[in-house]
Amino acid sequence: MNSYSLTRFFALLTCLLLVTNFLLANNQADSTNVLAKVRSKQGDKISFSEWRSFPTRTVAGLSSKLSNQKSMTNKYGSQQNIKTKSTGFFRTEKINGKWWSIDPEGFAGLHVAVNSITQGKSDRNIKGFNAQFGNDFNWIKTTLDTLSAQGFNGSGSWSNTDAILAYNKSSKKPIAYSVMLNMMSEYGNKRGGTYQQAGHKGYPKNAIFVFDPEFEVFCDKLAQKIVKYRDDQNLYGYFTDNELPFSLKNLDSYLSLPSKDHGHQAAKKWLSSRNIEIQNITDQDRADFLGFVADKYFSIVSASIKRYDPNHMILGSRFY
Repeated sequence: MNSYSLTRFFALLTCLLLVTNFLLANNQADSTNVLAKVRSKQGDKISFSEWRSFPTRTVAGLSSKLSNQKSMTNKYGSQQNIKTKSTGFFRTEKINGKWWSIDPEGFAGLHVAVNSITQGKSDRNIKGFNAQFGNDFNWIKTTLDTLSAQGFNGSGSWSNTDAILAYNKSSKKPIAYSVMLNMMSEYGNKRGGTYQQAGHKGYPKNAIFVFDPEFEVFCDKLAQKIVKYRDDQNLYGYFTDNELPFSLKNLDSYLSLPSKDHGHQAAKKWLSSRNIEIQNITDQDRADFLGFVADKYFSIVSASIKRYDPNHMILGSRFY
């Protein structure tokens, strides 16, 4: 797209946003309709529907239904008017048809977290850090106090956990934090055969090593390090991995591995148990096998985590 086309595109987009904003601002009804295309994905093919009308609500439309009284929140940012059983740790519960994050005190709320709360590593970052903060505690206190004032009550993966733990010890309003374990990718680093892709670990044929007998042993050893978090009320939960390649093509991927690979053998055994010939594989078979892979992975990592920390949530893996 050339610069002239880009200019026309952004001009049109700006006009559309202005018109939409005007219509929403002047529509005081409880709901209004917006036009949108529905995105769907079948395998690796992405498609969009025709423009369709969907009902939605606006802040202006909800204003008459919202209380003028500011809701009271506790130190975790949860609603003090929604109370349930207290377990001393974060968990989830469905209350009156809605799922809530339940904090250690038993109050319901929403977990609003930011990833990668950590210092930069470049020379310029380090120089700026030293000039503005001087030490880790001043930095993390300023950072988390600022986030808390904006309504955030948690930190996500790839954050400076040690600094957050120090902050929580002295703060009357602790930040709930998460720990990334990288169970499959760390096993891949030890096993070999993985490679780095943009934002995540790459695997041969996009087939994770979940059928390796050594994977379960590795997960148990890795999970032993989480014992130090077991009694920490401020820990929200554990992510097991980042962006694992679960897709409809997994069955074909495992079958394309070398014949001696544990993944290839597991795929052949799975087909044989269902009396499915390779030339007759359907998309439903592929979906069923994907479920088989996911069950295998999550059963191993979950059992390892719960063996050493039965108190905290397992947040699973991100997908792509």
